[in-house]
Amino acid sequence: MLELQNINKNFGDFSAVEGLSLKVNKGDVYGFLGPNGAGKSTTLRMILGLIKPTSGEIFFKGNKIDGKSKSYLKDIGSLIERAEMYESISAQDNLRLLGKLSNVPNLNSKVDDLLKEVGLFDRRKSKVKTFSQGMKQRLGIAQAVLHEPNLLILDEPSNGLDPQGQIDMRNLIMKINKERDITIIISSHILSEIELMANRMIILSNGKKVVEGEVQSLLTENDMKVKLKISSVLNLESLCNKLNSSIVSIEKVDELYEVELQMTFQAIPDLIAAFNANGINVFQVNPIRSLEEYYIKATSNV
Repeated sequence: MLELQNINKNFGDFSAVEGLSLKVNKGDVYGFLGPNGAGKSTTLRMILGLIKPTSGEIFFKGNKIDGKSKSYLKDIGSLIERAEMYESISAQDNLRLLGKLSNVPNLNSKVDDLLKEVGLFDRRKSKVKTFSQGMKQRLGIAQAVLHEPNLLILDEPSNGLDPQGQIDMRNLIMKINKERDITIIISSHILSEIELMANRMIILSNGKKVVEGEVQSLLTENDMKVKLKISSVLNLESLCNKLNSSIVSIEKVDELYEVELQMTFQAIPDLIAAFNANGINVFQVNPIRSLEEYYIKATSNV
């Protein structure tokens, strides 16, 4: 769907993006992660043609974006941080106005269908200035998909939302991805939301790519924490040393021990076999590595 090849963006002597290559496949929910100043927003703005790369190439649906023609944007929708609407008119009139500017066919029926989909149909005639931030963000999503794009770019769509608003936004994004078959790039500081939504992701730091890949594969391929419930801790330290695992914590709960270990995902079967061979019964195994832990480790090494 989208590919960036060796993209660089300089502002004078400052390098905002350096040698960035990435690939977004059709159907992805693609997480775009990185600390402030990592180059996320700059990259999204280059994709949308708002600024030009200093060097490198961008391909959308197999075609090179040359920076001259903006015709490819008809297949891209976007919501950059907060939705900007005419606050003195209704939600319905906002979408109708934008739809007319984009020459959207069957406009009235599409507007009503979208307002139902984002949960705003009952407030369709209310002025936008009466909406909560969550309602405005959902209206912004409706605006971004009104022209039925192939790719949707969301930059911090849950910014400023309360926990329920974040859940509503997550459910809406997943619904659009599955039911409308729209590929989505989502930039967010709420790592738990990316972990729940994205199938693939990239982490940027200081304008460079740190890692890119399948979310679940990235979270299980390196050292992680594993919590076990076991019958005994006899010889536990020596067994862990043999398997290149380290003990994080031990707590006795009733007749069992809850043990937290630092180890690789691939070593779990060998660990269980070694415990059983030494008379230690294993009652529960829970990998507890989170995207937050992975993110902190990845960005701190750059």
